[in-house]
Amino acid sequence: MTDAWDLTEDLTTPETEREALTVLTQQLSELVAPAGLGKSIIDYYESTHTNLTREMDRIKSDALQALHAELKSDPKISEHTWMSTVNRLTQECYDTANTQTDDLHKLFLASLQAKLVDKGAPKPHLTCNKLIAARSATIHSIISM
Repeated sequence: MTDAWDLTEDLTTPETEREALTVLTQQLSELVAPAGLGKSIIDYYESTHTNLTREMDRIKSDALQALHAELKSDPKISEHTWMSTVNRLTQECYDTANTQTDDLHKLFLASLQAKLVDKGAPKPHLTCNKLIAARSATIHSIISM
């Protein structure tokens, strides 16, 4: 029973299986309580997700406006070039939003797993969105509180 009990320092090693189940039930209850750590993590995730989504939308909008101004100022740009450029940029900015959300999910889960075994912030995967990857240490530090 001692092999996996070292996850928290504030718990004594239980003598019986019943004591272990009682302590684990108590810990789980605290985690899922309305004001527990689980709620805090979910609230932080939702807040971070919302803020990152807003930031990405702002950047996308600024990029589209800058591109629009640039293309409209060039008399050599044809309507076909304009439409194909806007279509490509729209596809890159908006159609890949699901992968950005997936990156955020992966980072939160990896941070939570690292916290449970007292490890440092996990590195984002190689193709992780740059905005999300840049905030990986912050996300881990908040979860680790």
